[in-house]
Amino acid sequence: MVGGDTFRMNVTSTDVSPYARFAEDTIEISSNYDGASDEDEPPLFFGGMTLLEQDPCQNELVSLDGGKSSDCRKAWELNYHEAAIYLEEGINNDKFASHPKSQEALPAYLLVHNHWYYFLDFVASLILMLLALTEKPAHPVLELPIGIHGSIELLSLMIIGAELIMKLRWLGMKTSISHTRTALKGCALFVMLIEAIVILVRQSSHIRVTRALRPVFILDNHYSRRVRRYLRQVLQSLPPILDMLVLLLFVMLLFSCLGFYLFSEHLDNPYFSTLSESFVNLFVLLTTGNFPDVMMPAYARSKWYALFFVTYLIIVLYFMMNLMLAVVYASFSSKEKEKLKKLLLHRQTACQHAFRLLISRKHSNSVNFKRFSGGIKHLDSYRSKRDTYLIFRLLNVSRTGVLNLSEFQHVLDALPIVWKKKKDSCKPYFNSYPKHFRFICNLIRKIMLWQSTQYFIYFQTISEKTLTL
Repeated sequence: MVGGDTFRMNVTSTDVSPYARFAEDTIEISSNYDGASDEDEPPLFFGGMTLLEQDPCQNELVSLDGGKSSDCRKAWELNYHEAAIYLEEGINNDKFASHPKSQEALPAYLLVHNHWYYFLDFVASLILMLLALTEKPAHPVLELPIGIHGSIELLSLMIIGAELIMKLRWLGMKTSISHTRTALKGCALFVMLIEAIVILVRQSSHIRVTRALRPVFILDNHYSRRVRRYLRQVLQSLPPILDMLVLLLFVMLLFSCLGFYLFSEHLDNPYFSTLSESFVNLFVLLTTGNFPDVMMPAYARSKWYALFFVTYLIIVLYFMMNLMLAVVYASFSSKEKEKLKKLLLHRQTACQHAFRLLISRKHSNSVNFKRFSGGIKHLDSYRSKRDTYLIFRLLNVSRTGVLNLSEFQHVLDALPIVWKKKKDSCKPYFNSYPKHFRFICNLIRKIMLWQSTQYFIYFQTISEKTLTL
């Protein structure tokens, strides 16, 4: 795609504002963006140094053994691969602690972070959930023998367990245990494996409390990362909500005690006969489910007793419940903003790590098109070189032909953009003609644009030239 051709493109994306200037921009594809040599040594290579332990602003470079072109080419391929891994970690919000630190850990990392394995892991987790329909107590039509559903469960657990084994391959035992979600998943998996083996050996089932842990595998799946994110935010928002809930229950307890001492002497009032009955009925009154029935026995004795129930509803229902709703909204919104800031910082840090892998010794402050396309190719092998070039031109605001760090940090925002050819907006000259004549001209134009018509014209032209010779 890189050559002297000219493309006029338009962009469609949900994020149009930063890139709307390209809607009418004519992009000239020039060979100047492809000027890079394999002999130009990369500053870092996979496993040579841990990028997370380095200062992103330092300029010390790692030397390569030998200056041969093949060695440099292999080192660049590893750099492209690691840069793509960093960009993928930025997209998926994966912690850099799980980044592979050596070439030996790379195969295990790539196996687990494969889309086919993501799907296989999801299917295994889903099968575990559906096994509840076939295990006792189950409908006779759906119930399966213990040997069959036990074998399916064991196979599904082994598929899920393969991910943990691969994680141990590149993370190590210490890092895996320190990761709370991985440690909990490993404990649940170990217990369920032992239980599945015991059931298969005994050929009899028992009360299985561990089946309640099966949703853990669905939540830990790659496709449930948004669910995990919101669940984590809900749990992080609980402390202020719990404080407000305790205050609400305390006020209800005060009114329960007051109602008990006011109305318990009335034998015809069953709603406040005991302290527990008072609390339960006032709790139901919080939803107005028993109103005005709970008030009528006391109201029948004195109309002034209505002040007790009106005051309770005003304070608890209309004030404290709305206050709790405000606390819930404020707490969740603050956690959401904090999480978005962390996500943005994480994406920028991932881009910085990838940038340091794509610069060279000669150009230590910029990334040219060849290095950029090498990293994008490993990140998305199905992306065409034309689209890669258009993203490069989109990021290159300075029009220098190379990307600096500030420009490269927006690469994750530009990757989801879809490029399409812009349709020719020029109207044919015969559009001003009468309706019937315009229809005939349009028909002739469509026929002439057919590919078969073009071939026929080429064949006719070649035949005439052959006869002339």
